[in-house]
Amino acid sequence: MYGTIAKFSLKPGMADEFGKVAASQDDVMGIPGYVSTVVYHSDTNPDECWLVVAFEDKASYVKNADDPA
Repeated sequence: MYGTIAKFSLKPGMADEFGKVAASQDDVMGIPGYVSTVVYHSDTNPDECWLVVAFEDKASYVKNADDPA
């Protein structure tokens, strides 16, 4: 497994809107080597998030990262 972990903050009050947008991103299913995407929200601050994206291996991850599309 290989991927990215990113910490970010949403604008206050945008957590629900972000969830709707994230749920509508089904185009990732066709990416070779893609495994999953998970967004975690802090219990103490729902605007603080961690995004975890996983690929089968480093080669798949790098190939996707280098794809200009």
